[in-house]
Amino acid sequence: MSVVDEIMNAFIDIEFQNELQRKRIDIEKILKGYIKKIAGKKVSKEVNSRIKSEESLREKLERKDYINQWGIKTSNNKEIQRIVCEKLPDLIGFRLNCYFKEDEKNIFEKLIKYLKEMDCIEIEELPNTKQKNGHEIYKIACKYKELDEKFSFEVQVKSLLNDVWGEVEHSTIYKSRVYDSRAKLKKDMVEGLYHILDGADTQLNMLYSFSVELKEIKQELFFKYTLSELQNDEIILAEDYTNFFELIKNIKDSEKCVDRYLGKKLLTETYNKEKISIEPNEQIESYKKEIDGSKLRKFCAIVKLLYEFEDEDILLGYLIKQVRDKAYDPEEFDFLDQEKQEIEEDIFNTTIKALSYLRKDNITKEEE
Repeated sequence: MSVVDEIMNAFIDIEFQNELQRKRIDIEKILKGYIKKIAGKKVSKEVNSRIKSEESLREKLERKDYINQWGIKTSNNKEIQRIVCEKLPDLIGFRLNCYFKEDEKNIFEKLIKYLKEMDCIEIEELPNTKQKNGHEIYKIACKYKELDEKFSFEVQVKSLLNDVWGEVEHSTIYKSRVYDSRAKLKKDMVEGLYHILDGADTQLNMLYSFSVELKEIKQELFFKYTLSELQNDEIILAEDYTNFFELIKNIKDSEKCVDRYLGKKLLTETYNKEKISIEPNEQIESYKKEIDGSKLRKFCAIVKLLYEFEDEDILLGYLIKQVRDKAYDPEEFDFLDQEKQEIEEDIFNTTIKALSYLRKDNITKEEE
């Protein structure tokens, strides 16, 4: 009988396999303790684990030349089992799945610190986290000590999407045993899959981390309640609400009005509109030349749910006055006619810029 066969016979011994299963459960409890105490919500509560398969061990004995490395010169089952337990790095394998790739390193480093504090665990000093393909892999070889026995095990920390990619690469490239003229093409395709999954991981992380501010919730509620109330010949789009929320800032106490409107709606009570009135602006026609009539009508339609005003000119004149009053103090406006004209032009441009959401050319503040 060959040395490989003797090792395999010792390995598949039922009592030995049962012992390995018990140690797998013991180590898994330790790792679950880490998840509960340290890792928190960013790691799946389930710990994936396996004991090295017979087929995998046989293949690795030859590929890694473990027989010569371990110096096995005995046919004693117990001694062979002891050597396998101490020398085979991934005899028992564990995988902790975190949700996102960017969390892998932090979770791995905390795991190392946690395991170092366990009297029954030995860990390798300098784990190699760089794969042959150049990507990072966060895994560490350890030993579980019980009396005078040691059981080798390996722990990997992988994001869920990285785990999917790893399985594809492992079965397609790493485990390939036959000549394949398309090997390079397959490697390129698998690498392409990695970048696709990496992008998906980033997008999912953004969604997971997204926090909604109170202001955004109010705006969404306002949109929901008001859209059904609008009676307008023109279709009002999401963009029109974006313009509304930007321009309404120029109306005094508008945020309070929105809050009061939502409060009344939630209580199914009647909302009493605020009144907007203003003296006609002599320059309003100059401004209207720059304004998109459709945008102004839609804006006015939404504003009318909160405020009372006679017509579009009144509201536009009110907005102009609010912006101009912020730009300069009329009481201090005492210059020569030439200077006054130049300043008026500057204020006109400033006002138009502030009203950019209504302009015909749809120029935004950032673009200007």
